[in-house]
Amino acid sequence: QEGHQVKRTQPRAVRFDGFVVETNIHYPTDSSLLVDGLRVLLRLVVALSAEAGIPGWRQHRLLLRKGKELHRKIDKAARSRGKDREQRLRARYGELLEQVQGISARCEATLQAVEQEGKPSDVMGQVMQEVLSAELRHYLALTAPACAQATRRTQQGETVPVQEKVFSLFEPHTQLRNRGKRPDPIEFGRQLVVAEDQLGFVVGYRILEAGELEQDVAVPLVTELQERWSGSIESVSSDRGFYTPANLEALSKQVKVLAMPTKKQKLSQADRERESDAAFQAARKRHPGIESKSNALEAGNGLDRCRDRGEPGFQRYIAQALLGRNLHTLGRLLLDQERRRRKRDEGQRALAA
Repeated sequence: QEGHQVKRTQPRAVRFDGFVVETNIHYPTDSSLLVDGLRVLLRLVVALSAEAGIPGWRQHRLLLRKGKELHRKIDKAARSRGKDREQRLRARYGELLEQVQGISARCEATLQAVEQEGKPSDVMGQVMQEVLSAELRHYLALTAPACAQATRRTQQGETVPVQEKVFSLFEPHTQLRNRGKRPDPIEFGRQLVVAEDQLGFVVGYRILEAGELEQDVAVPLVTELQERWSGSIESVSSDRGFYTPANLEALSKQVKVLAMPTKKQKLSQADRERESDAAFQAARKRHPGIESKSNALEAGNGLDRCRDRGEPGFQRYIAQALLGRNLHTLGRLLLDQERRRRKRDEGQRALAA
């Protein structure tokens, strides 16, 4: 709003682009997910048992060391090219799965024992037990799908669909995005769609949910922007990823100029006439500038990888990065305004002299 007041205008031309904001995770393999689960379960259950005074976890360091050793053996077997590679992988995964599932069962037993012990007399101890118990149950619920996924893939030979895969226990909202673009054709994170106006401000954005595509958010986002800015947007441009016949029809009713190229290899007569229009061509020539905005957000505002934790932290991180980029844009406009004022004052002084 401040930026548009500086220029005494409203958003008139908007262009869209999407890119992946990676979550802060390691490369997900079945064995690494299992070891992550083993590590966090042992840490939490040891703290809970110590708080409640329940024995049984004296050898937790040994248990974790065995899990990490199995993980290294799995990595070594995966890199090998021997004839018995698949058999060794299946056997090692079987051992790791047995250990993680056994630890999970023991954690469940510890939780039951804590409940039977009753609440401690002091308030702080009661709060600590409740917090640790809730966190332990949370990670038990996340470790179970990772075990099921590893069992299906390594023991039963199934191909797990992408929609059912677990990519992180600590950032469970992570999605796999196969965009096929170099240098990173496969990225682990969330797809972000940003809308930039003619002044360079990011006026809207959407974080795509699982299974959602860019074409699914085009109409809702434009509708939201038109409502927010009282229908001031006259031109919208995007790449082919946002195109569907339904989007073309719906958005054509909302804006005067819609530069949304079709995905068809062979254009129909109507598409050729639409894409050869002078206004369409002018909007298409302006559209590549959104790529520089995406690069600036990634390189200058930290949106190459989210360093915050959890899905609320992910959404907060993106919102703050976009606000930061808009502040950069506002600063550029104010500096340009100041330069023009100084130049005008110098010209007036020169005329007076």
